[in-house]
Amino acid sequence: MNFANALRCLEPTAEITANRLAVRMTTHVFTAAPSVRVAHATAIGIPLRPAITGLDRPVLRDAARRRFGLRPDGPVLMVTSGSQGARSINAAVSGATAALRATGVQVLHITGPQHVVEAPDRDPADPPYVVMPT
Repeated sequence: MNFANALRCLEPTAEITANRLAVRMTTHVFTAAPSVRVAHATAIGIPLRPAITGLDRPVLRDAARRRFGLRPDGPVLMVTSGSQGARSINAAVSGATAALRATGVQVLHITGPQHVVEAPDRDPADPPYVVMPT
């Protein structure tokens, strides 16, 4: 396969105009998910850097939890979002704070500079909700 003529559509919906136009110009289209319906597409997922895929999570877990102010045990939900979906993702997660806390879930919420959220008030007994602006 000649990858010079391949298009990698990482936008999960492939609905943006550039993607719709570009898929007509190539015979090889790579998408993030099998649910993306475009002609001659192959789902390959979203590639991750080796620095992420090669992390030794069991070794780094305790130090990471300390660094971000999380408890040493219990589940952690890490929230990240892209630019266009950031506002709705931030609102959904912030709105679910009570439900997350009720089940003991800690939140590490990474936000962009334009869609920063405030960490919800919490009792010291509540699981942490940490906001990390980028």
